[in-house]
Amino acid sequence: MAKVSKRGKYGGVKIHLDAEECEELLQLDVVGGYNEENIAIKFASKLGKKISTLLKEEPNLLKERTPAEIQHELEVELESAQLKLAALAKGNDWKSIHIE
Repeated sequence: MAKVSKRGKYGGVKIHLDAEECEELLQLDVVGGYNEENIAIKFASKLGKKISTLLKEEPNLLKERTPAEIQHELEVELESAQLKLAALAKGNDWKSIHIE
């Protein structure tokens, strides 16, 4: 299922698609006519609902970030990358590391 999340340094959202969702989008190139329109509308509708839900939780979701918010996000990204690199060096699971 697509994951919609707040962009840290910019207004708007990030959308992460799983392999199946990517395949669905790729099918739009080969499916013709009315079916193609239905698939696109269904997919866009799902994403729109997720964005709407996230917007309720994060009212400033679509606004540009302040310099302080950007700095905080960069610090979090740096810490996360350092922890993941350390986990990789030890042979541990780096994917399980999540910092908010």
